Amino acid sequence: MSVPELAATGAPSDATAAPRILEARGTLSASLPAIHRSPRADGSEAFMVRWAEACGRVLDPVVALLDNLPAYVDPHTAPESMVDVLLAFVGMAWPPAVGLAAKRRLLLHVASISRTRGTVAGLRLVIELVLPDRDITIANGGVVTLGAPDSAAAPAPAPSVTVTIKGALSPIERAALAAVLADQLPIHTAHEVVFA
Repeated sequence: MSVPELAATGAPSDATAAPRILEARGTLSASLPAIHRSPRADGSEAFMVRWAEACGRVLDPVVALLDNLPAYVDPHTAPESMVDVLLAFVGMAWPPAVGLAAKRRLLLHVASISRTRGTVAGLRLVIELVLPDRDITIANGGVVTLGAPDSAAAPAPAPSVTVTIKGALSPIERAALAAVLADQLPIHTAHEVVFA
């Protein structure tokens, strides 16, 4: 049915209608006592049957979601909005600059990312997942001294990270890289991005 036909008739076609899950199962109206299911004297359906069918139409989307819940939480099949929810759930909210494919890759590796967060290996992993097929070099600086400080020793340099990427990045890739660095580096760590 075309859009003008839909507007003229006011009724959706079978292709655009929502699935009738509960009604197909017959769970709501079938669970009514027989006295509430019997037709009225004029032959029309009983009020309770119509009310149960209306409730079924309202609940159908919820039941459909629950029936397909594994597909909603699987990174391979989840809708884009659910991918963002899953990333936020694991503490990795990303801006739109990070594409859907990269977000799915991040979800698939969330355990490794969490385990190595704040390290050079963790930063490399996340950058490689967000910007695949890029030649990336990461150098870190800074010293951590354990034990009693030696008064004659020079002060340790501030922690820093230098990310070297061969080739140019598009503005969207630059925004994605900035989001990765802001999210994955410890807050006190200075960073620099160099394009070689």
